[in-house]
Amino acid sequence: LALFCRAQNLEAFGLSNDEGAHLMWARLAADGYPLYSQTQAVQAPLFLESVVWAFALAGQTIQAGRWVVLAGFGLLATTLSWLAHKAGGWPAALAALLLTGLSPLLFTFSRLVMAEVPATAMAVLAVALAMIYIGRRRRFWLFLSGLALGLSFLMKALNPFVALPVAAILLTRWRQQSMKRGWHIRFNWTALLIDTSLWGAGVLLPVAAIFLMYEPQALYDQLVRFRGELWAAIPGAWHETLG
Repeated sequence: LALFCRAQNLEAFGLSNDEGAHLMWARLAADGYPLYSQTQAVQAPLFLESVVWAFALAGQTIQAGRWVVLAGFGLLATTLSWLAHKAGGWPAALAALLLTGLSPLLFTFSRLVMAEVPATAMAVLAVALAMIYIGRRRRFWLFLSGLALGLSFLMKALNPFVALPVAAILLTRWRQQSMKRGWHIRFNWTALLIDTSLWGAGVLLPVAAIFLMYEPQALYDQLVRFRGELWAAIPGAWHETLG
């Protein structure tokens, strides 16, 4: 129902001028001008390339770009509901769907060509895949969890604190793998090191890959250095910024 309501609203007037910039960069990339080297873009590449793919499938329209975000909303709502079901059963799952569907902030961002919702969906998916690892005990799921967070950063580097619940999941698995002998516990440090390294490799792999796919200096200038220059241009002390 939430997806249907949003699908009827994809032709509405946009509420953010950022949407226009994202559509412009994606259209230039679709017309053959590579991101960063021939197109000045300060948005992470995976989100823009996703819009380019939507343009290839459905034409260069605002609605095509918004379908990318709507798909991210569907993934986010489903994954949150699954995690809630793991924690508290069907009542929790339905409550999560209801709250996600009715959130005014999510409603606004899930019908605009902006990266917040898809990036958050991939970050939440990282937590869900780590939970699957706990249940199935196959490290392949753990690598996929790290990969999902890395891809989230390539949508928009918005959710680094997702590493905290994943770390809690890894510590839980570590305690399960440790052996209790009498009054002493033999901790399996090797398992923890392997798990952490594998998950970290999944996070870093897509981040490293983009420096091979795009011009590294242009990528750094537009995605990293630009942010620092932007923060420097904003007046106010650090405590004001944090507040």
